[in-house]
Amino acid sequence: AGPALAQIAIDHSAALAGGVTPGDSAGYPVTITQPGHYVLTSNLTVPLGMGGIVVDAPNVTLDLNGSGSARPGSSCATARCTGSAAMG
Repeated sequence: AGPALAQIAIDHSAALAGGVTPGDSAGYPVTITQPGHYVLTSNLTVPLGMGGIVVDAPNVTLDLNGSGSARPGSSCATARCTGSAAMG
């Protein structure tokens, strides 16, 4: 087995700052463009009518940390997935 992937924390401050992954702009939605393991570490304060997290990469695990769950290709208040992702 390969080395363990580091967990990347996502919270409201990280969303506002941008740069969670390459191409992620400041503000919402947080755009995940790189494979890896991401953890929601706090609730997000997402503006009305916007998505919170967009997963646009294969091999992404997004741990919503008890905030709910979603499946690839579905959408909910917290995340939207395209491609192949595992969330929960």
